Amino acid sequence: MAARDRGDMPAAIAQIGAAMDRLSALADGLDPGEATLMRALAHNFRAALLRGDAAQAQQSATTMLERSGGTTRQKS
Repeated sequence: MAARDRGDMPAAIAQIGAAMDRLSALADGLDPGEATLMRALAHNFRAALLRGDAAQAQQSATTMLERSGGTTRQKS
């Protein structure tokens, strides 16, 4: 968030990508196939952000959330 707040979007995207990679690595021990899918989705997410394709980035994020079993929280 600090990188985003100072306007350094490439650094913010790199840090988000690194966090996604760590999560994928954790998933390797539980379900290697699912981890492979998560790595592909993370790659697509980063690529979409870097080219400014917000719709594709949102789709990748939504798919990752659905596959993980997570839910969205409403902002308060």
